[in-house]
Amino acid sequence: MASGELRVRPAVEADRAFLVEAIVEAEKSGTDRISYCGIFSLDEPGLHELLEAILAEDFEGQELCVSGFLVGEIDGEPAGAACGWVEGAGGLPSTIVKANLLQHFLDAERLAAARPRLRRLGELALERTPGAIQLESIYVRPAFRGRGVTGRILDEQLRRLGERAPEADKAQIVLMKDNAGAHRAYEKLGFAVVAERRTRDPALRALLPGDAKILMEKPLHQR
Repeated sequence: MASGELRVRPAVEADRAFLVEAIVEAEKSGTDRISYCGIFSLDEPGLHELLEAILAEDFEGQELCVSGFLVGEIDGEPAGAACGWVEGAGGLPSTIVKANLLQHFLDAERLAAARPRLRRLGELALERTPGAIQLESIYVRPAFRGRGVTGRILDEQLRRLGERAPEADKAQIVLMKDNAGAHRAYEKLGFAVVAERRTRDPALRALLPGDAKILMEKPLHQR
């Protein structure tokens, strides 16, 4: 295990491969199931290629964006990452921005096959609050866990995004309910569950790393 100090910095283009790792591993939520693969009929190498292409666009306001990420580095090695943005700051919800990017990069056949799966996925949709700070794709490599990496990165995201949007009164994280380790880690950082959606649809459950999603919130500007 590395022994150096943690440095948190903005992600750059050279980090793209690590950011793809972070997105994919966060999506797995401690399982071996990746919803992007099931929804869009992709294998994992194909998903990596897709995410690399989307990250190269660097389109802000959603979680597949290089400039939205901060990277935690120890001894010059990426240890963890998290993406953040202010919901709707560009005029569109993050779900619409991300959907437009996916439609641009995926072929028509995959998109047509994915439509019924995406409709099912709507059953678990949790609404992000416009103007709230969003945190996504939160990941720490196994060798660096237990060293406060997540807390440092998220604190820095909240500081930076809070300067850009001082009116934001809360931060939000959407995650799978079964991801107990992440749930506990965010609770320790001041987040609490405020909403939950669960599915009994076996076709939907086969696509996801769990059958329930939760929305966690942390109030900002507390007195």
